[in-house]
This record gives sequence, C-alpha cells and structure tokens, in this order.
Amino acid sequence: AGLVDSGGGGPVPTAPSHVVGRHDVGSRWKRVDWDGVMEGRIVADHLFLRSGLIRKDRLPLFSGKHMPPTLLCADFARAEACVRPPAEGGEPGQVLNDPPPPPRPPGAATHPSFSPVWVAKYADSSNAFGLLVVPEMPEEAREEALSRLEEAMSEDEEPRVLQQYVTPALIPPEAIAGDAATCEDLPGITGSQGYKFHIRALALVVGDLDVYLYHDCRVLIAPESTSLPLDFTATGKIEGLRGDQGLNSTTSTAAHAHITNRSFNEAHGAYVESTHNQALSCCAALACGGPAEARGFASRKGTSLWSQMRRIAAYTFARLAENKRQFFALPNCYELFGLDFLVDATGKVWLLEANPEPSLSMFGSEAADIRACTPLQMSAPADTPQPCAEASTGTPGGAGPALVRTDLGSSWKLVYSAGALRQLRQMLLRSDGAGGASEENAAAEG
Repeated sequence: AGLVDSGGGGPVPTAPSHVVGRHDVGSRWKRVDWDGVMEGRIVADHLFLRSGLIRKDRLPLFSGKHMPPTLLCADFARAEACVRPPAEGGEPGQVLNDPPPPPRPPGAATHPSFSPVWVAKYADSSNAFGLLVVPEMPEEAREEALSRLEEAMSEDEEPRVLQQYVTPALIPPEAIAGDAATCEDLPGITGSQGYKFHIRALALVVGDLDVYLYHDCRVLIAPESTSLPLDFTATGKIEGLRGDQGLNSTTSTAAHAHITNRSFNEAHGAYVESTHNQALSCCAALACGGPAEARGFASRKGTSLWSQMRRIAAYTFARLAENKRQFFALPNCYELFGLDFLVDATGKVWLLEANPEPSLSMFGSEAADIRACTPLQMSAPADTPQPCAEASTGTPGGAGPALVRTDLGSSWKLVYSAGALRQLRQMLLRSDGAGGASEENAAAEG
C-alpha cells in the first residue's frame, strides 16, 4: 500500500495505487486539457488534484474531528477485528481520523453519537456502490454480514474503509405524513421512531482558494422508517450504482430504512419526490432559526444546522489547503462537490463524505442555474477579438487571455477564502507580530 503524510500524525496507509479511481464516478476529470490549464490558456471546471477531499480513505485526515470514526482495513482480518468484541482479539484497521475520534466513556458500549454498527465502503466509490452494513450485535446478523464482506474482499482483493454508524436524528412520522398542521405541532426531532435523513450541500471551490456553499441544501429522507435503539437484525447488502441488485426480502427493508441516497431510494414503492427530497429551508421538521430550535434540535452550541455545516466546510478546506500533495487548486480551476452531512440524535452535524460531479437533478428548478454557474472565465484584452472559449469544457481561447472572476450573486455563500486569510495574516503580523497563531485558529474554526 502507498503512504500518505497525515500532516503530523505520521504516514497512513491508503489503497494501492492500482485501484485508485476504479469505482470513482468523477470521470470527466480525465477529459480536461491539463496542458492548456497549466499554461494558463483555459479554465477547467475540475481541480487539478482533489483526492484528499473525495477519497474516503483520505478525507478523515483533514476533517477527522468532524467525521465518525473511520478505519482503513487492508484485508478482511483487520475489518473483522473492527467489528468483533475486543476480547476476541485481532488487530483492527488503521484509524484515519486526525485528530482521533473521541473515546468511549468508561463502561459504555459505544460513544453516545455512534452505534455499534459499521458501514463498509470502497475508498473511491459513490452512490452506495459496494456498501455493506455490519452490526456488532446480534451475533447472527454480524456473522452473516462478515461472511458477505469476506467473500467480497477475497473476490476483488481491495481494502475497505469502515466507518462507524452515526446514531441518527429521526424525522417523526407525523412530519412525513403531513398530519401536523404547523411546525410547532411536530414532536421532537430526536424521537425514538421516525425516518432517517442526510443533508446534501453543494460546495463550489474557486481558484486558489475560495469556497462557497449553495444557499440551500437538500434533505434526503429514507422511504422506510426505523426506530431507536437501532435494530439490525437484517443487514443491507448494496451492489450496483443504483443499489437495485443483490437485495432480497430479508435485506431490502433494512437497506431502505438506513440508506438515504436518492439514487438508491427513488425506485422504492413508497418514495415520493416532494416528500423524501426537500429543501432544507422548506423542511418544517428541520426549520433552522424557527420552531425547531425550541425543540432543541438546532440549539447545539447555539448554532443551526446551516452554521454547523458552514463551520465544518471551512475547517476542512483550511486543512486541505495546507497539503498540496492531496489537494492542489490552481487559479484558473473551479469545481462543484456534493458534501453529505448527517445529524446525530444530539443535534450535532457530522461530515460523511464529499462527492465529485454531484447530481443536480435533486435541486429541481434550481438545477439549471447551478449548472450555468461559471465563476471563472478567460477574457481577451480589450484590443483583441473576444475568444470563443467554453469555460466548462476547457476549450482554448484567443491569444493573451486574462482570467476573470464572475459574480456568483447571493445564491452562493463564501465560507472560506485563502486570499482573505493571507491578507489578514499580513495585517496581524504588521500590527504587533503576535497575531499569527490566533489567526490560524480562527481559520481552522471557520
């Protein structure tokens, strides 16, 4: 396996180079004219290097404190040791989180935010491809899931990332059924029965390096309900990009209650687009700044869901910007990513993963405007003909083009700016020479 500098924590093993990108759906990167980009002649709608963000075995190195415990298992023996009780021995996989995840409280079976359940994934996959849910208990479900995982890992000889399952906040059945007349009538979001969900946020990375979040996010809700504490008497084996292969009557219920990917659930008989794919600003059960705060859902540390996601994004990109070996943004490049967040039963937001080339169809009528967003363009000097350049495809323009930043309008909210931080650092150093450390901390906290 290769080695990745963890930025102070020592080298961390990653997937072998021959499997990098095998399952990655972000394939349009390969069609960019990178020679033209490096020469400054064209704009590319992809970043030159972004593996630190989109690979599941590398993102925890940069956003570890905001992610569930994530381990890299080079072989099945290490994956098995993660799931079995400690008394049964074995060397578990390498913890990737930097900083490490919080320890379990003394005498507790698990940390309050997490369940004794693991989700096995490929390091470079998307859309629930190859995903397998592995519970620690009951024993019968654990052994069945481990048997499937062993078979899969022996077939493809690829490592897996194991991520601990977050104990989720649940949207109450009344909210899904539409029985509640007003938002105030809804019961607490962290009830013991309801529907799991995750939040998809769009992050637009521009140049070197400004990061924007789209003003609204999508709340993607499972079509089948679940209850707390979680019961994984059935495991969900997911194969195929749309998750429509490898499911049988004993696994499909568990899968559609716990996997919230829209591409996986939209074929489900109970799926209704307007119900299971809602704008965060319009989702009554998750209203930020409104009645939800009265129910304690958005009051963690006095911040709403949006504020938590914004701070997590800022922290993550601030750390990525420091490691050019894993994340290299050029001035004439930009790219859109889909950030997946999950809210736990305490109201805390966790970052699960970042996806390249995110689907925009879930944004409905807004999708066209998002697709048309080109924050960078090449423009010729005033005394030369305007070049026929297509920024989104990287078509070369005329002689002597100049890079132009376009106005993104109010739909995109700036959450991190490396240029602004550099200016702030210079100001602090000029003022008293003692502000550098505090500025670094401010950047890391978003």
